Amino acid sequence: MRVQPLPIFALPFVLFPGERIPFRIYEPRYRAMIRDCLDPSGQRGIHEFGVLFATEQNNAEVGCVAQLERILQHHPDGSLDILTRGLRRFYIQEFVGGREYPAAIVQLYDDEAFPDGRLANVAASLHTKLIELTTEKIEVPLFEPLDYVSFLLGHNAGLQDTERQELLEMRSEPQRLEYLIAFYRRAIPGAIRNNELKHRVRLNGHLRVIKPASM
Repeated sequence: MRVQPLPIFALPFVLFPGERIPFRIYEPRYRAMIRDCLDPSGQRGIHEFGVLFATEQNNAEVGCVAQLERILQHHPDGSLDILTRGLRRFYIQEFVGGREYPAAIVQLYDDEAFPDGRLANVAASLHTKLIELTTEKIEVPLFEPLDYVSFLLGHNAGLQDTERQELLEMRSEPQRLEYLIAFYRRAIPGAIRNNELKHRVRLNGHLRVIKPASM
């Protein structure tokens, strides 16, 4: 269990371990959170924060610890474009008060089952087929190498946010791969005509301007 409270960025978006995503931060409380995560130069992150999937109706209990890699741009209105990298998963123990932004005591959330090379090969093959059907070109994703390929594939599989959260919460790499394989087999037959799926796949790696959830 982490003794020091982890700053929590509540978003209607799910961050995976290893994933590198640019965000725009414009709400004052989250700008304050980012300032607290920066080194004295104000450009590089030295403290971690958590990205937690949250909607107006519900907050998830499992999220992803994120590292602020760098400030991409300062805007005249005070908003910031930042590049973040997912590190590892956490489980909310309890929220704590006393800060301008949400914070919580968290516990690390690890797998209980290990990789399966056969399933990984099947999932990777289907993933490639889906990407070929939904994009004009295959781009190298903003992603760090991982032992587990499920989060790498899930990064631009075109999953909805609720599906991404389901994947994040699974504590078995074979289970995550089976989940993705089932998704690909449902999605591939209609992928060419599915504009919403195409949009989700193509959003991969691009700047996200997302309204934070209320907490």
